[in-house]
Amino acid sequence: MKKKILGAFLATFLSVSLFAQEAPSPSNAVFVDFGSTIIGVLFGGFGIGLGYERGFTKNFSALIKASYMGFTIQGSPYDTAFLGVSTGLHARYYPLGDAVKRWFFDVGGDYSYIEVTYGDKMDSHIFELGALTGWKFVYGGGFFLETGLGYKFIFEKINAPTGSASIPAMNGFTLWLGMGWAF
Repeated sequence: MKKKILGAFLATFLSVSLFAQEAPSPSNAVFVDFGSTIIGVLFGGFGIGLGYERGFTKNFSALIKASYMGFTIQGSPYDTAFLGVSTGLHARYYPLGDAVKRWFFDVGGDYSYIEVTYGDKMDSHIFELGALTGWKFVYGGGFFLETGLGYKFIFEKINAPTGSASIPAMNGFTLWLGMGWAF
């Protein structure tokens, strides 16, 4: 009987010790995604990507991001105009227990809509699923630079004047570069 009571006490003590965590103060970060900006500027246009990350525990966070990109390439007989918008939702795991700071693993999905006009209009719907690992370098009061390397699975559907087509999955490595403010 004493062994059962001692076992129940030990089980209770261990479960409370293992699962009770002090609620961390909320961790937040706002950031600029450089992908859209770099592509837009390289082609003489404009691009911006913005995001928000919220830490829910000291190890887990979620982020949402959106971007816009537009540019025109002068050509003959028509100019080619590009317009792109995208949004994404990601979950992050911080193994060092410091959500929105330092080393992380990221999994998530993005949706993009791209419209190309070259005489006729064509649009594309792109779905991306991927994972990456990265590091958030936090300086001073909260300014950070963030970089990462990952792999994406990309699925695309194109709607053109001549009909629609689903493009076979294009998969590949991806780089991530961002900066922002953690608070």
